[in-house]
Amino acid sequence: MFSTHNRLNQDVIQIRDNFTYYMDKHTITAGFNYELFKFENSFNLFYYPWATAFSANDFVNNNFVYFVDNTGLNTGDLNQDVVNAQANDYLWSYVDVAQLAVYVQDEFRVNDKLNITGGLRIDMPMYFNDIETADNAAAIQEVKDFDGWVDEDGNSVDVDPGSWPDSKILWSPRLGFNYDVKNDNTIQVRGGTGIFSGRIPFVWLGNQSSNSGMYPGYFFQVNATSSDFKWPQVWKTNLAVDMIFGEGWKASIEGIYGKDLNAIVHRNYNMAPPSGQLTGTGDNRAIFAGFNEVNIYSADADAIGFLDAGTIVLDNTDEGYQFSLTQKLGKTFDFGLMLDVAYTYMESKDYTSIPAEIAADAFQRNPVVGNPNDPQLSWSRYGLQHRIIASALYKIEYGKMATSFALFFEAGKGDRYSYVYSGDLNQDAIVNNDLLYVPENSSDITLVDYVDAGGNTVTAAEQWTALNAFIEQDDYLSERRGKYAERNGAMLPWFTTFDIRLAQDFKFDLMGKENKFQLTLDLLNAGNLINSDWGVRQFATTYTPITVNSVDPATGLHDFRFDTNLTESYTDDVSVLSKWQLQIGFRYIFN
Repeated sequence: MFSTHNRLNQDVIQIRDNFTYYMDKHTITAGFNYELFKFENSFNLFYYPWATAFSANDFVNNNFVYFVDNTGLNTGDLNQDVVNAQANDYLWSYVDVAQLAVYVQDEFRVNDKLNITGGLRIDMPMYFNDIETADNAAAIQEVKDFDGWVDEDGNSVDVDPGSWPDSKILWSPRLGFNYDVKNDNTIQVRGGTGIFSGRIPFVWLGNQSSNSGMYPGYFFQVNATSSDFKWPQVWKTNLAVDMIFGEGWKASIEGIYGKDLNAIVHRNYNMAPPSGQLTGTGDNRAIFAGFNEVNIYSADADAIGFLDAGTIVLDNTDEGYQFSLTQKLGKTFDFGLMLDVAYTYMESKDYTSIPAEIAADAFQRNPVVGNPNDPQLSWSRYGLQHRIIASALYKIEYGKMATSFALFFEAGKGDRYSYVYSGDLNQDAIVNNDLLYVPENSSDITLVDYVDAGGNTVTAAEQWTALNAFIEQDDYLSERRGKYAERNGAMLPWFTTFDIRLAQDFKFDLMGKENKFQLTLDLLNAGNLINSDWGVRQFATTYTPITVNSVDPATGLHDFRFDTNLTESYTDDVSVLSKWQLQIGFRYIFN
């Protein structure tokens, strides 16, 4: 259903010009950059009948259950409906957007030791195509006229999917410096602070262009953008020291801090704040008391034309930050050997790491405690918390040939993931998005007996013994007892790998200039070739260790099941990431 005439045509036009004026101690640069993006996207979800055969016999006899014109469950002739569907035109959506930037910068040489650079960049997003047309005006107007939409705080709000957000100027002032402490390049202090603007993945605008109205029997989603939406901006500050000391040793240390000013978040304006609450255990999170809170537009779980995925609005938040600290040490020896090693620590938090390109998926896949419209500031899913890299290169030249041997080593920890329940604990009609509550003891969770696949009854006591052991062996969960698991709070174990490269150069003269053939041999994850236990990465055995058995929204009472076969948090990744690889290369280098 996601592949019918799935097409994306895109054109990008960029025009840029800079003017530089040199003065005694100043270098003035001014210019502009204009980028125009034109997207044509054909994405025909449900173009063919969404049909299901519940047995092989039904399939053979053309007995399907499916939606017909989104008016309800029917049975009919699937073959004929496919023919009827193919008579329809394919749907297309269009996004024509541009970014105009003008900027000016002054590089000021205060003296022989100190340079200061100050500048200002101004960005202006621009939208050129119309979403609302004669064909969809009525469907868009129905969204505008509905007075039940609410924002993340439960306040009444208008939704207009037929209009792009206002074009707002993004101001980006910046200031940087470089100070040569001894005026001999042995100790340099550098840094800066400023605001940086970026673009969004334009597929999020394409979501709005594709899902801009409420059509008869509509049951999927409406997408819109808040009128005051701004493209992303972050305020970044860095400070670094570079040193040369001893017999050619080089060392650097650099810290970078970024504060989100306009980060991106998706919200569902078809969802009221939850009014219920879990009871009976340590987990007292907010839950949705009824379908009318989960789906305001229909307010009836049996309605045919309800918004299955919601009214998803692209919005901003100023919550979120990123911090990294990097230290590096290196040396080049006279006999042709170069060594360096670096360590980076990173910490990054956000409201959502936006794990999808479809607006509804981006909203629904964001793990939360309670209200998905009110996500908690938590760990970003991107970037390693600890990363060590080291490299060595030795090169020897002789006659018309040269041989190089290189080694690259990497170790890291910080591939993050979330522990969530299997099922729908907060009753928001979204499965697997509820962060786990980690029980302190057996009275902190209600487990119920169940019958396993082998027909054996697994008692609540047996489940608690197994669950308690699973928590204890998990470094993250064992530290979160009596608390909620954090979004992306858990991390995969350390991984290590090293690669080897051998390069052989053959030099020759051609028309008075030196040319070169180069043969290369790369052994990736070389340790795994030496020992099959080396270089093997791991991934989480499960993200959903506890299954929601039942929830009563009226009373807040709930119970769970745990698979007693689950004993370890991690399992070996047998993909190509954990295997050694060999590649041979040939290169001709013109000089």
